[in-house]
Amino acid sequence: MHYFVIKEIKRPREDDVEKQIEWLCDSFGFWNRRDRERTATKVFEAFVDAAKRDRFLSSDDVAHRLKISRGTAVHHIKKYVRSGLVIKSDDGYELRMQSVGETLDEMERDMIHAMKMMRRIAKEIDEEMGLTEK
Repeated sequence: MHYFVIKEIKRPREDDVEKQIEWLCDSFGFWNRRDRERTATKVFEAFVDAAKRDRFLSSDDVAHRLKISRGTAVHHIKKYVRSGLVIKSDDGYELRMQSVGETLDEMERDMIHAMKMMRRIAKEIDEEMGLTEK
C-alpha cells in the first residue's frame, strides 16, 4: 500500500537539476520550508545518485553520506518507501525503478489502480444508498 500526496506547484524556472529535484520533492509533499537544510531533498538525491551507479543504500549509508543522524535518515527513507518512490530489498533501499521517469510511471499506474478500486467501492455505496449520478 502506498500513500500519495500530490501538490500542484509552480515549476522552477531554472534548469538546475537540484532545483528540479527539490520541486519534485515539494510536489510530493516531502519538502517544506522548515527543512532549511533540504534534508528530504538530499535524501532523494542520494537515491537518484545511487540509481545512476546501480547501487543500494542502507539508512547508515544515507546518514553517513549526508552527515545526519540514522534516525533522521530512517524518517525520510520511510516517507519515500510509503510513497512508492523507494523500495526496500534484501540489499538495502533503492529507487523503485532504474530512473526517476520510470519510477513515476509505476507510481502513476499505482494511483490509477487505487482510483479504479475507489470508484468500484463508490459505485457500490451509491447503489446501496440509492444515489444516482446527475
